[in-house]
Amino acid sequence: MSSDLVRHMTSAQSLERLTVIARSLEQAADAGALEEVTRLDHELRCAALAVVGTIPSGEAPMEEQLQSVRDALRAVEIAIASVQLQQKKLKQKIDQSRRLRLAYKRKD
Repeated sequence: MSSDLVRHMTSAQSLERLTVIARSLEQAADAGALEEVTRLDHELRCAALAVVGTIPSGEAPMEEQLQSVRDALRAVEIAIASVQLQQKKLKQKIDQSRRLRLAYKRKD
């Protein structure tokens, strides 16, 4: 096999892995699985580096490589927004619960 073919196959595998991890990260964030989000965030960073590593030195990356990395960044942004929203809702619940307990204590 030629080195170009091997590099292309490796690049395609790296791109597919990056896409799968990005989707999984979004799903974990939506589900509120924070431990899974942390694990997948690390895995996504490694996969993005692997994609960059398949770009030959001194050559411009292929459009699909750039788009895949952009999609991964977008997945991270979506995951961050989802986690922040969940944290905000949780904080509101805690505050509401705290106020309710204070109201009951005042009646005693």
